[in-house]
Amino acid sequence: MAATLVDLVHAIVMAVWVLGLPLLFYRRWPGATRLYGIYAVVFVVGTRVSHWVLDECVLTTLARHVSVLGTAASSDEWFTVRFVQLVFGMTPPHRLIAWVSEGLVLATALGVLWTVRRESAPRKACAPPSMQRVDCAGE
Repeated sequence: MAATLVDLVHAIVMAVWVLGLPLLFYRRWPGATRLYGIYAVVFVVGTRVSHWVLDECVLTTLARHVSVLGTAASSDEWFTVRFVQLVFGMTPPHRLIAWVSEGLVLATALGVLWTVRRESAPRKACAPPSMQRVDCAGE
């Protein structure tokens, strides 16, 4: 039961990361973009550190340890592989998962840089409408 709960949290954390990526590029809700940008940076840095130290995601390690302590059968398979098997009934190769993960990390990094650049860019001040010769919004 506890291992299943860790896997559920793992799935939610990953889904929020992937599904929130558009917020970095389409800034309709600046507060949500800022919160997601912070979340994405923490997620990516945490994931990379975890892979560097443990050679896998810390949540995968935690789920394995919890399942070993409980009565559930332990699996040495990556969470992503088990999740895709459960949802789609297929087994993706580890290298494909790594490529997709690296692509999403790159998209996150570019999105955060894009957002930070747009937020820090100086905005042109417009003269009051009565003093404008040219429409300021059209510049």
